[in-house]
Amino acid sequence: MTKYRVAENIGISYEMMTENKYPEIQSALFSGGQKGPNTIDLDLTHRLTFGTATSYTDRDGRTIDTAVGDTFQLFYSLHALRGSSITFRNRLANNPQLSKGALEAIERLVTENTFNHLGRVLSFCPV
Repeated sequence: MTKYRVAENIGISYEMMTENKYPEIQSALFSGGQKGPNTIDLDLTHRLTFGTATSYTDRDGRTIDTAVGDTFQLFYSLHALRGSSITFRNRLANNPQLSKGALEAIERLVTENTFNHLGRVLSFCPV
């Protein structure tokens, strides 16, 4: 786990404080307060966007590791289970374009290719 500080220079000047620019100061403070949640949302979006890679570089130049527990990328065709020799996939073969057939294939993949760590097929009905 890597810890880093997220900060932004709001730029409140002496003139803003002495020349009655309080609405601009308030606006700068409130918009600065959205920096943290916006950064978290962007990072979560990148987990899916870069789901076919094991790392990416964020806007500050840091390398973010996105590998999952078996050291492969999130979307991969050969994930290993911990308690058995069975492998599973969560990525469609040949990466088809989005279509009705591709959506049906991913639904079928989810219902037929979902295992617990002992290698037993989990059966459920998607909504």
